[in-house]
Amino acid sequence: MKLLFLGSIAQLQSIHGVECKSTMILGTDIFSVRDFNGYYHSASALIVNGSQVSIVTENLAQQLRLPHSPSSSVLGLGASSAQHSRGMIHCNIKSFMDPTKTISTNCIILKRITGNLPSVMVNKCILDKCKNLVLADNNFSMPGKIDVLLGVDCFNKIIDGEQRSLGEDMPTAHSSILGWIIMGKAPTASQQTCGVVSMACTTDINFNLSRFWESEEPPSQPIQDPENIICEKHFTNTHTRDSTGRFIVRLPFKVDHKPLGETHTNALKRFHNLERRMLKDEKLHELYVAFMRDYIEAGHMRQVSGPVSSDRYYIPHHGVLREHSSTTKLRAVYDASASSSTGVSLNQVLMSGPKLQKNIEDIILRFRLHKIVFTCDIKQMYRQVRMHDDDCRYQTIFWRASPAEPLKQYELTTVTYGVTSLLIKLFASFTS
Repeated sequence: MKLLFLGSIAQLQSIHGVECKSTMILGTDIFSVRDFNGYYHSASALIVNGSQVSIVTENLAQQLRLPHSPSSSVLGLGASSAQHSRGMIHCNIKSFMDPTKTISTNCIILKRITGNLPSVMVNKCILDKCKNLVLADNNFSMPGKIDVLLGVDCFNKIIDGEQRSLGEDMPTAHSSILGWIIMGKAPTASQQTCGVVSMACTTDINFNLSRFWESEEPPSQPIQDPENIICEKHFTNTHTRDSTGRFIVRLPFKVDHKPLGETHTNALKRFHNLERRMLKDEKLHELYVAFMRDYIEAGHMRQVSGPVSSDRYYIPHHGVLREHSSTTKLRAVYDASASSSTGVSLNQVLMSGPKLQKNIEDIILRFRLHKIVFTCDIKQMYRQVRMHDDDCRYQTIFWRASPAEPLKQYELTTVTYGVTSLLIKLFASFTS
């Protein structure tokens, strides 16, 4: 929707150093406007009968916290684009002079309506001529900010038609439900210079230039997936710390996800396949046993004791050998993408969350900022974050060091490789 706006919206820089003998006073008034909670805020308004719409500044709209409708385009004279609106709100206005007199109108939200009005100080003789009038704006003679522009939809409701001339080359007083409004040509205070003249419908070059650069500038924040916002909120609301300061996190399950089914059979079958492979490869067996022993001794997995519940998710696992690694030669990888009997896996019912790692190009560019760069590695970084006890049942595995031993079930008690969302939680923990 495009709306024609003929109100004072911009400023035109004039030649400095020229003495101003007179200025134009545009009608202003002070009233109260109701916010979302029913409280009233004082606001200054410019009354213009040459505007199809009423306008409120973004600053005042934020204070009122009223619900707003989608934005629209606002056009100036000659169809030049004045400003892009931030939406529209419905305002209830009340007179200070008579609280029983109210006006309701829809106001377009703009970041800025105009500069200070009047642009220069008005001669005090005007005040002397108005001393017997109840004014809508007692500070009309001094430059001040404008919060609201009331257009033609309000003009006829406010102005009741009575006028009083204040003299030759003087402004006119117009009677209104808000008090007397002063408009017209008026002498300025002595020895003032014209720095800025408010002009109706003049395009503000500073505003247009700013809009140009804003349109060329890439967004500072990417548009987020609503699910990512929910995931981050889940982490914020559920993570805790233990007595040592270590983070404890919860699994971020999707809302209304398909239930997980039975996974015991598939995980057991895959463990037996792994065990047969280890019996054929002595080195793999030795490294795998050492890796799992470290897991147990570090307290990062514990044996399941007591009756085994049916709502466990069993994660198959396998080993990845890295012959040239200077630290860990073998790493166990846990397959949380293994499907259950209902056709879904643990990873499919978890929210993955947003990407929190820096882009590689950003990291490389940062290397150019300093002469010396330090890099380091956090030992067992994933395993430094604990899983909440109630969620450990979703990280159950089968393990034994030898076929001669009884097969046991273990719960992984820390962030686990292969579980999609936990990478997000981990980085959120270390950046909190």
